[in-house]
Amino acid sequence: MLRWSRANDLVKAIVFVAIGAVCFVGCQRQEATAKKPPAKPVVVDLDSPADAAAPSSAEPAKPALPLKSPSATDERPAASPEAPSLPEPSPSTTVRAAPGSSQTPSRPIEAPTAAPISSRIGNAAVMPKVVLTAPMKADCVIGVGDRMPDGPLSDASGKSVSIESLRGKNATVVFFFGPAKTNEGRAIVVSALEDLAAEVASPWSGKGVAVVAVGVGVPSEEVQALRSKAKYAILDDPAGAYFALVAKSQLPRVYLVDGTGHVVWFDIEFSRTTRRDLLRALTALAGNSP
Repeated sequence: MLRWSRANDLVKAIVFVAIGAVCFVGCQRQEATAKKPPAKPVVVDLDSPADAAAPSSAEPAKPALPLKSPSATDERPAASPEAPSLPEPSPSTTVRAAPGSSQTPSRPIEAPTAAPISSRIGNAAVMPKVVLTAPMKADCVIGVGDRMPDGPLSDASGKSVSIESLRGKNATVVFFFGPAKTNEGRAIVVSALEDLAAEVASPWSGKGVAVVAVGVGVPSEEVQALRSKAKYAILDDPAGAYFALVAKSQLPRVYLVDGTGHVVWFDIEFSRTTRRDLLRALTALAGNSP
């Protein structure tokens, strides 16, 4: 009996030691798990093809709660500020949609209609200013306020004639042009002569305005052919001796001379702007346009 009692006590002791060891190991594991830092959130770059294709390990987002429809007693949300209204385009304005936009213009797109030069002369009561750069001024022999020289020129019959004898009572337009080296250049000269006939010679002749054209260095037969394009005098300066009293170079050019023979305005080209300013200068010098 004594041996059995001792053996029983030994077994109990071993069991207690085993239970204690198991409890100690379990506590150590639980404490180590508690001290482990939390895992970092997974960041998925949707712009990367690899990340976009990889399944996300993050928790799915919770569905948003349905919005509550506002009742009569609910407070209305503040209205968003209105965008500033753009001014309505005028009928002559060309309205274009923004690049890449499918929005159609509020008005149809219309091509601008070219108006006559006489309808766009602006403030016709003011004499237009002659604005030249320093090299342009150096190329001019006479300018505003100087007297137009009265040198030797030839008419259609080859007789010597002067600008003085052809000068208008109130104003005289003197147009200088050079030889045309190409068909295009000749067409430009013809167009200028016809423009002067239609815009100045015909409508302004009743107001004491005369037009004189001078061919500088142009062959006599070509000058003779051009005389049929205009209803005013086209004189011949074959050697450029008369033009040398006016300028050194730069053709074509046009001068407006008053009733006393003095230059009141000029331009060193003959463009649409020149034609417009010429009509303004005529209106300021000779009165309202006809």
